[in-house]
Amino acid sequence: MSEETCQFCGRPAIKTSKGYSLCRYHILAYESLETGFKTWRERMGEMVWTNYLRRVSELPDTGEWVKDIARAELQKLES
Repeated sequence: MSEETCQFCGRPAIKTSKGYSLCRYHILAYESLETGFKTWRERMGEMVWTNYLRRVSELPDTGEWVKDIARAELQKLES
């Protein structure tokens, strides 16, 4: 049986319920992205997930792991 590897960085990974193979760092990034979305919605009012993903992926202060997830989510949703 072959071990899963993270689709972004190649580290050991697990298959998530969202359909991604993610390492622990990218799992944390996904969780951070979801938590951030809830916070943005509370502070800014109604916001669509795709708009949030676009904004976060373009911010210079957003970490690369979070950007990896945001871009993959956008690609999945727009295909």
